[in-house]
Amino acid sequence: MASPKRLVEMMGSDPGVTGQPERGVLFRVTCQIQPQQPEDAGIEAHPPATAGPLTILLAEDDPISRMLVKIGLEQRGHRVVAVENGLDACEAAGRQRFDVILMDLQMPVMDGAEAARHLRSREPPLSAVPIVVLSADPLSAGALTAGAVVTDVLAKPVEWDAVEAVLSRLSARHPTASASGGNPASDDHRIPLLDQPRLQSLTAMMARSDFDELIDEIAKCAESELLVLKGALDRTDLASTNDTAHNIRGMFLNIGGLRVASLAHRLQLSTDIAIAQTLFPRIRSAVEGTMAELRRFCDTG
Repeated sequence: MASPKRLVEMMGSDPGVTGQPERGVLFRVTCQIQPQQPEDAGIEAHPPATAGPLTILLAEDDPISRMLVKIGLEQRGHRVVAVENGLDACEAAGRQRFDVILMDLQMPVMDGAEAARHLRSREPPLSAVPIVVLSADPLSAGALTAGAVVTDVLAKPVEWDAVEAVLSRLSARHPTASASGGNPASDDHRIPLLDQPRLQSLTAMMARSDFDELIDEIAKCAESELLVLKGALDRTDLASTNDTAHNIRGMFLNIGGLRVASLAHRLQLSTDIAIAQTLFPRIRSAVEGTMAELRRFCDTG
């Protein structure tokens, strides 16, 4: 413990001492003290966020940490969906568009590193969503940022200045963040129906009659596969659902059907039948739109 003399010196003053033997000692101390600002002097308990508002997916297994981080983000104006592990994060990211995914590194079922790698393997735009991991040992997570698996690393316990700095940087990089309101179907249009260069290369190597026949065959096969897919979903047969989604994805990739392939890939990886069922009308709509575009291409080609 510091001595009284040292404590006074640390406060920027010099102690004065007077006294007489057996009658005690008198210490005199002069300090400059800044008056405390009243609580209503315009100081905010939580300064407004410089980022966003963003729609953030938070994955944190510890309930206390999850609650505190969620509250902190919401008080700064962000919209937050909170889940308990990496697997839940992957499923949530497949259902809804997020501007940022914020996840703990160590979680049960699927940890943050595995979840990040899984999300990076998905079709765009999901594969491009910024992923920020929380780690009690941020230096150990450096390999993830070096390999472009995650966008940034934040230390635990959370330092809010650091969180706001990262979110502000990500918000500036994506100025249209949250414009879609988090509706997954509204994001489908971000993926083109057709890969035009792929389509041009197909038509360059085929006779027009062969190309027309190919489109007719794809239309028949797509209709058949959609019926099989609907039956599997109605039976809640996830294995058959995944297999049929794989077939649909491969079929449309061959002709550059990007939107159908992306949605089918999401369905192929789904582990939740309820989520899979929500994808079916979007896949059917994308198939119809793609076939209409192909017909127009044939008519004008």
